[in-house]
Amino acid sequence: MLHRLAVAGLLSALLMTPMRHAVAEAGEAPPGDDLILEVSLEKPRVYPGESITATVTFLAGPVSVRNIQYPRLKGEAFRLGEFAAPISRSLVRNGHEYTAYAFSATLRPLKSGEWQIGPAEISCEMLVPGAGADAFFGGGQPRTVTLRSEPVGLAILPFPKAGRPADFTGAVGLYKVSRQVTPVAVRSGDPVTVTTRIEGAGGVDAFTCPPVELAGVRSYPPRARRAKNSLSCEQVLLPEVAADLTIPGVAISSFDPVGERYRRAESGPVRVVVARGEANEGTNEGTRGRMRGRMRELSGLRRRPPRRGRPGSRPSTPPTLPPGSRASC
Repeated sequence: MLHRLAVAGLLSALLMTPMRHAVAEAGEAPPGDDLILEVSLEKPRVYPGESITATVTFLAGPVSVRNIQYPRLKGEAFRLGEFAAPISRSLVRNGHEYTAYAFSATLRPLKSGEWQIGPAEISCEMLVPGAGADAFFGGGQPRTVTLRSEPVGLAILPFPKAGRPADFTGAVGLYKVSRQVTPVAVRSGDPVTVTTRIEGAGGVDAFTCPPVELAGVRSYPPRARRAKNSLSCEQVLLPEVAADLTIPGVAISSFDPVGERYRRAESGPVRVVVARGEANEGTNEGTRGRMRGRMRELSGLRRRPPRRGRPGSRPSTPPTLPPGSRASC
C-alpha cells in the first residue's frame, strides 16, 4: 500500500489499493463502510473558555480516493481554530483495514448548555469503475463525494456561583501575575514605566489592562501586548511632585477546571523614590524628549537613521572652512 500526502491548501491523497465495485453518485457517500467520518472530543464536560482538542477522523477502506479536503465543523456554542495537517496511520476495525487521516483543531466553548458538536463534513474524489475501454483496462472515473459524521455531545457547564470572586471575568486556567517598575528612583518630572505581565496555562482574552492612577501623578493609557498564553501591559507614569510613591500590587482571578475551584494570583506593591527635580523640570525640553522617546518605544516606533548619500555624491551642506581660508574654484 502506498500513501502520498501533500498539504498546500488542498490535501491530495492517493491510495493505491484494490477497489470494490461500490458506485456513488456525485455528492453522495458510497454505500457500506468503505469511507467513514468520525468526530471525537478530548473531554465530554468542559467550562466556557476551556480549550480542548477536537479531532475529525477520515477512514478510507479498500477504495481509491484523492483530493481530500480539510473538514468543516461549525456550531454556535464554540469557536474552532484551524485544522492542523493530518496525521495518517493504518488500522483494523471489525476485520476491515483502513487508512485513517486525523485532523485536529482547538475547540473553545462559548456558552453553557448541552450541545451537539457536528456533524462534520469532508469532501474527496473517489474513483469508480469506468465504462468501455476504461473498465477493460482497470481505469476509473473520479466522483466527488461528501461525507457527514454523526454529531457528538458536549456538556458545557456553568461556572459555580459559590466562591466566585467579584473581579472574576471568565478566565479559565492557572495563571501568575507580576508587576515591575523601572526605574524605582527618579526626580519629579521623570517618566516611570509600570509593566504588568499575566501568563499561564490558558487563554488571556478575559484579562484587560486597567490603568494605574495615583494622586500627583500624570498617567498615560496602558498599552497591551498579547501572545497565545500571556498578556503584557506597559504604562508610563509621570510623578509631578517630590514625594515617594507606592505603585499598588495587582490581583487576578481565574477558574481552575481540573480542581473545579476559583483561584487568585497576586503581586505586591512597589515603592518608587521621587526626589525634587530642577525648576520647571516637568516641562523642560529634556524631560519632554525623554517622554517622547519612551512613548515611541512603547508604540513600537523607532527613529529613522540619518540619510546617507551615495558613494561619490556631494554632501547636502558645504564643509566648514577654517578661519582665514578661501575656497578655490
